Amino acid sequence: MIFQFHLYGFFVGLGIATALLLFEKVAEKEKLGLPINQLTVWMIIPGIVGARVYHLVTDWQLYTQASFWDLIAVWNGGIGIIGALIGGVIGLWCFLYVQKKVEKIWLIGDMCALSLPFGQAIGRWGNFFNQELYGVATSLPWGIHISAEHLLPGLDLNARYHPLFLYESLAMVSFGVLIWWMYRKKALGDVGTGKYLAVYGMYYAVIRFLLEFLRIESSRGSVFPLSILTTAQWMMVGVFVVSTVLFYWQHKNEQKKNV
Repeated sequence: MIFQFHLYGFFVGLGIATALLLFEKVAEKEKLGLPINQLTVWMIIPGIVGARVYHLVTDWQLYTQASFWDLIAVWNGGIGIIGALIGGVIGLWCFLYVQKKVEKIWLIGDMCALSLPFGQAIGRWGNFFNQELYGVATSLPWGIHISAEHLLPGLDLNARYHPLFLYESLAMVSFGVLIWWMYRKKALGDVGTGKYLAVYGMYYAVIRFLLEFLRIESSRGSVFPLSILTTAQWMMVGVFVVSTVLFYWQHKNEQKKNV
């Protein structure tokens, strides 16, 4: 268990480090003009809190009998990237407000969209060593076995299960390549409008929405009145709508400026 814990933390940490290195690379090129170390602290700490809160909300049925320490034990696994993004945005806004640079929020948002995909792809491998984020049983050759201690009640110990962490990891690598190509070709224009952030939000929302259909954990339930979709799927619908509106709004603003 200790070995698994260290591997989980290692890959999550490696993912964060990768995202930070890419962020610094873009910040240098775009001449951000803000203290990167302070900015990252203001984003990472609220991001970790948000990631845990999101997991507790979407997987609330797993924690109905949990102690306080179980609720905050992020080191045992159980974080949600959308929660991390929400927490990070809140921390970012607070930092920019203190710095009196709120107008840079779209620039930093676009820079995050360029930095996060590869970091996410690496971090997801922590789920492999924790034997979590697996889906329904499958006969596909890349299906994985789950040990008895990590297998949900009623599931077949001899079966193979969809490696959802792998699907998301590959999807984010693909998106990372795509958005960096867009950045280099300026396919969405210059960074700073929020359009790169919007594309990231739309893409990730679709990926997570689809992967939820393969999940078998207790989060298949929903805290919303309409339980046809999971809590996570409803949140992805919200992320997609907000991201689409942001892209349309910023695109329209650009057109007006060019008239």
